[in-house]
Amino acid sequence: MSIHKMGKRAGAMALSFCPAIIHRREAEAVLNRVILIGRTTAQPEMRVTPNGTQVTTFTLAVDRPTDVGQDVDYLDVVAFGKLAENVAQYVVKGHQLAVEGRLQTRVYETKEGQKRKVYEVIAENVQFLSKPKSE
Repeated sequence: MSIHKMGKRAGAMALSFCPAIIHRREAEAVLNRVILIGRTTAQPEMRVTPNGTQVTTFTLAVDRPTDVGQDVDYLDVVAFGKLAENVAQYVVKGHQLAVEGRLQTRVYETKEGQKRKVYEVIAENVQFLSKPKSE
């Protein structure tokens, strides 16, 4: 917050806050960070966009504790560029990965004209933790 001098009275200063600075700082405080550890459910799929960007998509199965045991969430992950290339080349079904990135939504329309919303993790860092259990 920005503090301005309003005047002096008997050696004390009155203070006010500048709203423009507060709003700018609030925008900086937004956090969209996702860190997941899970296993891939299938072989990652890579494609190349018309402008030449490599895009790899995969699904990560992540355990979630519940009151009566455990459940599994299946989360879609998207990687771009060199990271996409590495994931497509080295990851197979069952690999345990740590994925760090951000959550992103996208809206599209089906052939029937229905709007759909998709939530995806945009990977910024992927670490290979272990090979599939069958190896």
